[in-house]
Amino acid sequence: MTEGPCQICGTRHGLADCPGELRPTGPERHGWSLARATRTGLEGCGVLLAPCTDLWRARILTFPTVLWMSPGGRGGTLKFSGRYAVEAERQAILEIQRTPPWTGVQAEAYVAAERRNGRRHRKSLPIRFGTEKTDRFGTTLNLSPAGLFLSTPSPLDPGTEIRMEVELFGSLATLHGTVTWVRERLEPARPRGMGVRLVKPPAVYAVFVHRLP
Repeated sequence: MTEGPCQICGTRHGLADCPGELRPTGPERHGWSLARATRTGLEGCGVLLAPCTDLWRARILTFPTVLWMSPGGRGGTLKFSGRYAVEAERQAILEIQRTPPWTGVQAEAYVAAERRNGRRHRKSLPIRFGTEKTDRFGTTLNLSPAGLFLSTPSPLDPGTEIRMEVELFGSLATLHGTVTWVRERLEPARPRGMGVRLVKPPAVYAVFVHRLP
């Protein structure tokens, strides 16, 4: 094994098996993430995943935009590679776990408190959604730690479980939720759409909402 991350690929590997520069051949997406409450607010970090020809690349991000670098800055950003996305992601998670302990308990408490308070933030974001494939398009009108309103001319029925994809901090994040109510008629300043209750929203979403004014 090399003593530290390779200056070419940014990963740790055997001396004769450098995977190359690991340039992405597809969009980079948010994977595993975790958050904790600090004295300055909600803080989180997570794993970014991207395909690289016949490999997958994982990088670690402290939200919103701070990528973890190789020790001393040599080799650029710290990377992890694997034949499958889960393999690269697992290596990145182990690296995060070597840092001071992270906990999701405080983030879950924050989400629960915000749900009780009903606090919502106005935010318009393009969003893809669907029951199986995310092949429909809409726009968020407001966000809260526990849910969102999705504007669409063809809302789904209450009780429908949906999958959504939205860009947060420059990369795609996947959300899962259940439609709780629907506005079918267009009203002044109140477009058609549906309220969605999120199911176990990822830390990247919780941190994004926490930073909204």
